[in-house]
Amino acid sequence: MDLAKLFVSIFIGVFLLVFIGQTVSLIYPAPKSSSSYISENLCTKMVTNQCGDYSSGDYATYSNCTKQVYNSQTYKNCLTDRTKQSQEMQTSYTSRIKTYQIANLILYGLLGIVFVIVGFLCIHLRSIGTGLIIGGGYLALFGSTMSVIFGLGGSIISSLGGSSASTGFQTILTLIQIFGSLSLLVIFILFSYFKLEKEETSRNSSNL
Repeated sequence: MDLAKLFVSIFIGVFLLVFIGQTVSLIYPAPKSSSSYISENLCTKMVTNQCGDYSSGDYATYSNCTKQVYNSQTYKNCLTDRTKQSQEMQTSYTSRIKTYQIANLILYGLLGIVFVIVGFLCIHLRSIGTGLIIGGGYLALFGSTMSVIFGLGGSIISSLGGSSASTGFQTILTLIQIFGSLSLLVIFILFSYFKLEKEETSRNSSNL
C-alpha cells in the first residue's frame, strides 16, 4: 500500500471512531452525576421558613432565630437524612456508571468486530477496507474511552449551564459533531474509491 492510501485509511478509521462514538453517546448517554438528582436543600429552607432572611428584620432577631433552629433536633435530623440521601445517591450513581462502562465495552467491542469483518470483505478496495479495519480496531480498543470523554464533555456543559437550555445546546453541538464527522468520513471514502482505487484499477487494466 502506498503512502497516500495509508493516510486515507488512517483518516477513515479515525472519523469512523469519532462518528460512532458521538452517535452512541447521543443515543446512550452517560448517567448524570448524583448531584443532579438532589433537590432543593430542605434544611436550609427550614431556616428560611422560620426566620426569613437577614434583610427582612434586624440582625439580632435573625441570629437568635437561626441559632434556635440550628440547635433543634428537627434540624439535626434533617441534616442526618440529607447526608444519608446523598450517600445513597452516590452509591446508586457509582453502580450506574459501572453498568454503563460494562455495556459500552460490550457494545464497542461488537461494533469493532463488525467493522473489522466488513473491512476484510472490502479488502479488494485496499484503502477503504484497511480504513474500516483500523476503525474497527479503534472502536474495540478505544471506543469505550471515547464514550467516557464525550460523556464528561456533556456533563461539563450541563453543569455550566444548569438548565434545559444547556441540555438543548449540548444536543445541538453533538448533532453538529456527528454530521461533521460523518461528512468527513464519506468524503474520504469517496476520495479513496474514485481517486485512488479506480485510478489504480484503470492503470492496471491499461497495462494489461
